[in-house]
Amino acid sequence: MEGTSQNSAAESDNANNTPITNGAIRLALRLVKGATSAHTDGLIEAASRVCEVIAGVFGAFVFVGVVEEVVLPILGYDPIWSWPGALVALGVGGELWFSFRATYLQRELSRRSSKELSEATNKAAIADQHAAGAWARAVRVQQELTEALNRLAEAEKEAGEARERAAAAELKIEQLKLPRTIDAGRFRELFPRAAIPNAIPVQVPFDADAPDAHALAAQLSSLLSGMGWPATSFRMTELEPSVFNGFMQKYWNLGAPAQGLAVFTAPGSPSVLTSVREALGRALRASIIPDQEVITSDERNVRPGTLRVIVAAKKY
Repeated sequence: MEGTSQNSAAESDNANNTPITNGAIRLALRLVKGATSAHTDGLIEAASRVCEVIAGVFGAFVFVGVVEEVVLPILGYDPIWSWPGALVALGVGGELWFSFRATYLQRELSRRSSKELSEATNKAAIADQHAAGAWARAVRVQQELTEALNRLAEAEKEAGEARERAAAAELKIEQLKLPRTIDAGRFRELFPRAAIPNAIPVQVPFDADAPDAHALAAQLSSLLSGMGWPATSFRMTELEPSVFNGFMQKYWNLGAPAQGLAVFTAPGSPSVLTSVREALGRALRASIIPDQEVITSDERNVRPGTLRVIVAAKKY
């Protein structure tokens, strides 16, 4: 605002200091046509001052006429002019006209200033609108940037989780590539011989088509035998076909190789036997590497008083 006031003052001083030229005199003496867009503000200001000067001259005519008509006769002198009234009338008319012209020219300057001020105000309003729009766009860009950073952080988090899952899956794949085995110490810890009052015969049929089933069945039989359990392993195909097909239909999907292990007892077995079955199932789930699915259930084709552990293909 201070700079604007200084600029306005400087423009006013420049207008007041504008020299009176022939153009300014011609504009001041115009009877009909006023200022046009071709006339500069300085020229109009100079013409206004010319009109004020001329109005002052005509005011002097009025003063002289009054002195001639009124003052000299009072003082006892004869008038110098024969028609002092005409001089007064001429002075009044000229003063009024050129005062009007000066006022008109000043209004033209005011109109131009108002127009320039209005245009400046409109431009300022447009600039404010543009600034507001730019600010709104900046806010949107900031929001989009924040959202993008959040998405990036989320993506990095998901990528980290995916890498962890991939590493776990790779480890599991590497484990699955290896033959299944039983952690003997873990198995004995979870299935202690001392907790079972009497040894129970255990049959361990295995799927001969599974590469590691024979070795796993043999290891289980050896562990159980070493704990005083009479355990035998044999090919699953040595079971009667109806028994084998019944297992497949009841516990695994038909049309796909059987996977995992199953521990069976005969229906109506004593609670102590079913407890041994469940304990053996838990021990196998916790000690076989890699993890395998182990089913525990009753099966009518199992001889009463015995356990049957079926070793099928590796569960992937």
